Amino acid sequence: MPQPLEPLCLCSRHQFSFPCLPEQQCERNPSSRAGVALLNDHIYVVGGFDGTAHLSSVEAYNIRTDSWTTVTSMTTPRCYVGATVLRGRLYAIAG
Repeated sequence: MPQPLEPLCLCSRHQFSFPCLPEQQCERNPSSRAGVALLNDHIYVVGGFDGTAHLSSVEAYNIRTDSWTTVTSMTTPRCYVGATVLRGRLYAIAG
């Protein structure tokens, strides 16, 4: 029987960490239930939940420069959102 995977910690403006550690701190509250997609050299994290509210934020992690950038927010907060790329465009679906 396969073993469950360790959770991936995606903290804004913080390096990826494998696995998440209880003592790990982020500069802001980490989000969960976000959509994630890769477009060019960026991993986009869209929407999610910060423990209090659904999020409309969009952030991009540049895999070449190892840095985070805040991108224009979505018009609607989304939780349990799907993210995908089609023909060079990022889409947030449902949530």
